[in-house]
Amino acid sequence: MSGYSVQIVQKVADKEDMHPTELDCTLGDVVDPDALNQLIESLEENDENSNAVLRFGFCGYTVSVSPAGNIEIH
Repeated sequence: MSGYSVQIVQKVADKEDMHPTELDCTLGDVVDPDALNQLIESLEENDENSNAVLRFGFCGYTVSVSPAGNIEIH
């Protein structure tokens, strides 16, 4: 797991105030981390100005990723 996948896991762990390895769920339980990285990289390369947002649930949070690569955890 690398790139955006690592950032997402770290941001969720930060919200939970714990180390990423202490989370009760894994990103791989909800999405293929390599496919996620490729999708976000493709969005960045092809349409950084798009209003589209990739959203999915992870560890009780909603993860939102913009085509510019901005990650928000709600």
